[in-house]
Amino acid sequence: MNKKGFIFLTEEQMNLVIYSILILFVFGVLVLTAYMNTDLDVDTVDLEKHMLISNLFLSPNCFSYTDSIRSYPGIIDLRKFDEVIISECVDYHHIKKGFKLELMDIDRNIIKSFEVNTVASSQGLLCGLENSNLDCYTANNYILYMNNSILSPGYLNIKVVSALE
Repeated sequence: MNKKGFIFLTEEQMNLVIYSILILFVFGVLVLTAYMNTDLDVDTVDLEKHMLISNLFLSPNCFSYTDSIRSYPGIIDLRKFDEVIISECVDYHHIKKGFKLELMDIDRNIIKSFEVNTVASSQGLLCGLENSNLDCYTANNYILYMNNSILSPGYLNIKVVSALE
């Protein structure tokens, strides 16, 4: 009898082949399950709001106090706190956001207040409704502001309203 090309496998080698196939099958099921349960959608709404507000505080083109030497991020210049500056600082038209900003002193007396993109901002009244298709963000930040070369503590209330897409 010609045994050329015939492979002899011991019982241990046969078990090794079966275990290898079983391990590969289990690994494949785990990878498939992990892939099916992975959410590939990344929600960047909160990141956009954080970046927007950080830009208002930290950019010398926005509210940040600037003297002849440098900019002081985090300190609001009262002369820059108006709608014209924020319109130049943030291109809110293409992102369809409305803002309401209130600058208050430490005793919570309003110093300056304005709305940007009043159409979107006024829809903020609907934010608490269950079927509202608006995303609203409200923050009350402790800040320092510069008024006539006097550094004073205060609060900045920010309300950002944007339409969900």
